[in-house]
Amino acid sequence: ALPIYWEYLHTKLDSLSSYFILPTFLEDTNPRWEGFAITLRDNVNFTKQDLKTYLEEGGIRVRDVLIDLLNTPAYLGKTWRVADDMPKSNIAIDQSIHIGYMPKISKEAMDYMAETITTFISEHNAPSPSVS
Repeated sequence: ALPIYWEYLHTKLDSLSSYFILPTFLEDTNPRWEGFAITLRDNVNFTKQDLKTYLEEGGIRVRDVLIDLLNTPAYLGKTWRVADDMPKSNIAIDQSIHIGYMPKISKEAMDYMAETITTFISEHNAPSPSVS
């Protein structure tokens, strides 16, 4: 049932693709989506934290897709080697959120998630950016 939820939410949010990079999957694969990742495009006029706060205040649980482990207390003051700047990882850290859902989530709850995200865009007077 989870792929149905993923497809439903993806369809609902597709009109916002000028603000967000929506998840995709490779042809001939059958991923088991247990949530929905959204990545902010570079040219939007709001932050990941703005969106997270708005969704959380609306009762929608949101998590970061990745965290920067090197900036956590366990690694502060330690010496380590970083192979490169890891630009794709930094995008996931700085611009991506994960909206989880449980296997028996209702259509109404999925609609509420999509409507809340759409309302966030309209309330922030975010003109549609050019897609980069």
